[in-house]
This record gives sequence, C-alpha cells and structure tokens, in this order.
Amino acid sequence: MTGESKYVYKDKKNPFLMSGCKVADGYGTMLVTAVGLNTEWGLVMATISEDNGEETPLQVRLNGVATFIGKVGLAVAVLVFLILIIRFFTGHTEDKYGKPMFKAGKTSVGDAFNGIVKIFAIAVTIVVVAVPEGLPLAVTLTLAYSMRKMMADKALVRRLSACETMGSATTICSDKTGTLTLNQMTVVKAFIAGESREPPDTTEGLPPVIQALLVEGISQNTTGSVCKSKGSGEMEVTGSPTEKAILSWALKDPCRPNVREAVHICQKAGVKVRMVTGDNIYTAKAIATECGILQPGEDTEQYAIIEGRDFRSYSEDERLKFVDKICVMGRSSPTDKLYLVQALRKRGHVVAVTGDGTNDAPALHEADIGLSMGIQGTEVAKESSDIIILDDNFASVVKVVRWGRSVYANIQKFIQFQLTVNVAALTINFVAAISSGDVPLTAVQLLWVNLIMDTLGALALATEAPTDHLMIRPPVGRREPLITNIMWRNLIVQAFYQVTVLLVLTFKGNDILDLKLDSTARANEVRNTVIFNAFVFCQIFNEFNSRKPDQINIFRGLRQSHLFVGIISFTLVLQVLIVEFAGKFAKTTPLNWKKWIICIVIGFISWPLAAIVKLIPVPETPLSDYFRLKKRRRRHSSENRSKSDGKAEVNEGQNHHV
Repeated sequence: MTGESKYVYKDKKNPFLMSGCKVADGYGTMLVTAVGLNTEWGLVMATISEDNGEETPLQVRLNGVATFIGKVGLAVAVLVFLILIIRFFTGHTEDKYGKPMFKAGKTSVGDAFNGIVKIFAIAVTIVVVAVPEGLPLAVTLTLAYSMRKMMADKALVRRLSACETMGSATTICSDKTGTLTLNQMTVVKAFIAGESREPPDTTEGLPPVIQALLVEGISQNTTGSVCKSKGSGEMEVTGSPTEKAILSWALKDPCRPNVREAVHICQKAGVKVRMVTGDNIYTAKAIATECGILQPGEDTEQYAIIEGRDFRSYSEDERLKFVDKICVMGRSSPTDKLYLVQALRKRGHVVAVTGDGTNDAPALHEADIGLSMGIQGTEVAKESSDIIILDDNFASVVKVVRWGRSVYANIQKFIQFQLTVNVAALTINFVAAISSGDVPLTAVQLLWVNLIMDTLGALALATEAPTDHLMIRPPVGRREPLITNIMWRNLIVQAFYQVTVLLVLTFKGNDILDLKLDSTARANEVRNTVIFNAFVFCQIFNEFNSRKPDQINIFRGLRQSHLFVGIISFTLVLQVLIVEFAGKFAKTTPLNWKKWIICIVIGFISWPLAAIVKLIPVPETPLSDYFRLKKRRRRHSSENRSKSDGKAEVNEGQNHHV
C-alpha cells in the first residue's frame, strides 16, 4: 500500500491491515473492521473515479482560436454579401462582357435570383474558407501519428489528448522506487575486520577465516535462499529486498543507468523534476543527489527537502507559498502526493506524475498527465494513468515529453499556415468585392484552396517528426498563447506579400500580363486564372516555411519527411490538372509557359522573404498581453474617473447643503 519495496511489520502496537495488501510472511487471526468505501482501498478507488471534466491546455487555446477565426470570417462574409447585393441592384456589377448584370425593370426575376444565389455562394465560400474545420483534423492526425510512434519509444498512450498535454508539462513528480531506481538493493559499504570497505566488491586482503565466518553468519541469519533455476540453471536469490541484497552482496537501490542524463535533459528543457517517495528523507536525499534532481547546495534551502507529514500539516494557502521550492518529498502518503499535485496545479503548473503503486492512483488521476509503470505498476495505477511507460524507465518519460512538444509544435505550424491562407483569401476577396463588385477567387477555387489548407496541409504538417531543437526551449505552460509572436510575424508578412501581389494582379493584371489585345472576357479569364494559380503556389511554397517557423533552414529533415514531400507533389499534380483540364468546373483557362513561370516565381519569392523576416527579432511578451494591459489600464482609468466623479458629486452636494 505504501508503494515501496520494504515490508511493513505488524504487531500489537500497529495491528491494522489495509485492504488490497498482500501478506508476505507470517500468520495470524484477522478481524474485519471495514469493507468497501470505508477501507483505504475504497477511498483510493473513490478518488480516482471522480472526473474533473477539465479541458487540456491545448483544447482551451484551440477553442479560443477557432472561435475568433470563425467570428472574423462570418463578419467578412456578411459584409461582402451586403456590398455585392447593393452593387448588384444598383447596376454596378458587370458580367464578363462589361455589361451591367441588373437593370431595373428590364432584368427578369430569374436572372436576378441567379445573381443573388451567386453572391450568396461567394459569401458562404468565404465562411467555409475562414472557419478552421481543418483544425480538429490536424489535431487528431498529429495525436494519432504521435501515439503510434510513441509505442516504439516504450510509451502506450491510453488517452489521446495526453500526448499534447505532455508537451506543456512544466514539472514532473516522479516516484523513486522502480522509476528512478532499479528496485534492486545493492551493498555499497561494509565494515569488516576493523576496516571500512567502500564499495565492497572484492574479498582481497580478508583472511580465509573471516571470509568463512562472513558467509556462515549471513547464511544462518536470513530467511532468504539461494538456489538454481530449473529452467535456465542460473542462480536465483529469494527473500526480502534487504535479504536478497545481503545474500548477493546487495544495501542500496541503485539508480537506473541513464536516469541522470534524462533528468538533465528535462532541466535543460525547463521541466523541473521532483522526487516523491515513501522512503525516509535520508535515502530520498541520497538518490535525488545521485540522479541530479537535487543540485549541490539545494539541500540547505528551506522546503527543498520535506517530509510528507510536515507538508500535510500546513494549510492550503501556506503550501502554495513554498510548493515551488520542493525538490524532494520523503515519507509521503497518498494524500501528501495528492496535495502536492493540487498545489502545483493551483500555482499554474502543468503537472506530470509517475507512479506504479496503488497509493499513487489519486495523484495520477489528479495530475494533468498520469504516467504509470507497465512492468511493476498495479492495475489500479494503470487505470488511473493517461500513459503507460512500458519499460518502467524514466528516460522513456523524457521521450514522451519530446513527442508531446512535437505535437504542440506541429499544431502551431498548421495554424500559422492556415491563418496565412485565411487572412490572404479574405482580404483579397473583400477588397475586390468593395472596389469592383466581383471576386477574383471563385467558390470552386476557394474550396480547392480550402482542401489544400485543411486536409492535405494537415496531413503534411501534422506528421513532422520531433527534433532535438524542441528540448532546448522552455515549456509553453498553461497560460502561454497558442499563436506566438514569431508566428504573428511570419503570417503577417507572408499574408501582406500575397495580398499585395495578388491585388496588383487583380487591378493591373491585364497590363502586366500583356492582355490588352485580348477581348475583355478572355483577358479577365486569363488574369483570374493567373491569380488563382499564383495564390495556390504561394500556399505550396509557404507550406515549406511553416515547417520551421523559427529557423532559416526550412529544408532540414526534409529527406525523412516522406509524407510531406509526397503530399506537396500530389498537390502540384492536381493543381496542373485543375488549371489545364478542369476549366469548366474550376472557372480556369489553360496558361502558357510564361504565365506558369510567373506564378511559380510569385510563390518562390516567399522563401527568401521568410528567411529575411526570421532575422527580425520579436518581443518576448506575447501580443495578447499588450492588449490585456491596455484593457486593464483603460478599465483602471475609467474606475478612477468614476470615483473622482463620485467624490465631486458628494462635495457638490455638501456645498449645496451648506
């Protein structure tokens, strides 16, 4: 029940047994005093069965982004619809031959209705393009892909959203026994024949008589045994952990081989590792120092090392004041571990908890991410967790953090790509609708762009593999915005470039593309096809930029991204087919090789532009914080104004009374 490998002895002073525990040795008569929910086991099960119903940090951010984009898109669509309707009925909307589409008293009801339907289709298409319906697809794809890949790194994901939550983890509360250590006791020091041996690996210098007495003394004073295995014939040692340690010259539970390096990677990535164990404070301190959890000099700091009963004795408000300082908690009960997790979460941390025992179940359930052990973990612990570490190794926990950050980064890449398309498409159609009464990008063309952006774009960007670059930056935490300043910088510049170039083509395209000699209908058809083709190529080239939002080399790791290359190639082939052979369906016309080169060059310019833009530094404070600060100042000033007005009214009333 304690989750530790040491046996708990029962006698007259401490006679109580806990439901769910096993009797390792001895015999006696038992009197049942409580069953069901009244037992310690029942209380644990009742705690883990409660569902807090909280959304993950990413879900909260995604809901906000999706709602904002949807509202903006709907507002633009309604505005475009109203403008086009007004222009249509006032005779300012012209057909492809340059004639007004509506003349009062002359245009039939059927033609007028068809015109309204066409305008409504354009407005609906703008909404379809603006609403980020591809966002859930991108999230699901990247989570499913990561979950499948994490199996190879010895992590079984039980709850899909735990993948992305792990990427936001700011602290990991790890159990000691079996996770940081091997759960195998070894002798580290011996005092024999008047001298200390550390470590006591050999018997050199010991007289044969002493050696014989030592072996006989250990053998006669143990209930364990040493025997040959029937299957393999190898020697097996049985008994309690201490007895097994003595019999095989084994008194300290050694750390796992790569655990110190794994802890260092976490610390470098801004994730604080805390040890929470049922062992005594001295053992916990020694193991924490060996693992690198406790740095030199930290053990002297107040609250860095604390016992569970001391932590429990403080009030909730007092715990919140010093919980960030805790590095090691020894002699912790299930309740202590639960209180620690709750306090850390209230402090704004995204908490991951590792555990293997039944006692860890409440904390595993309460944490943002519960990580149970696959080998030594109990069924209760596994059922309470979100991810099962199949090899019980803390190093695998670090790999889960890496994959979690990859999930978050891939979703950010997709959002940057999608917002760029949204801003560009909405701006181009809005400006064109206001000025000319027509939109250069038709409903079918926008739906194809939407397909590139949502389905194919999600597939391409959501399956990017994690890189070491992800583990040298701090975690995003619970309150960090989903759209960073770097993303804003990239998408604003790319969208501005696309809007500028395509609007120039919209209004001056016939001159630039040398279409003066063609008929008005033919010239407009070619110009709009070039605009559509250039717009699609801008998205294809910008998809490469979205791979590395904060790095100049956007081709790094491209050879390993087979799916990305395949999707880009597939998109290019489809675009050629749509432009050259699907004219009636997509309202396009075949282009000559010069026009194709113009479209490709327009898209290509986004690469050097992105490289130059990435040299521009951005402020660390998120843009959203500036708006909040201004809003707070405005509210504060209005409150002060109202207070001063109130005082003035009081003074005026007093003067009037006098």
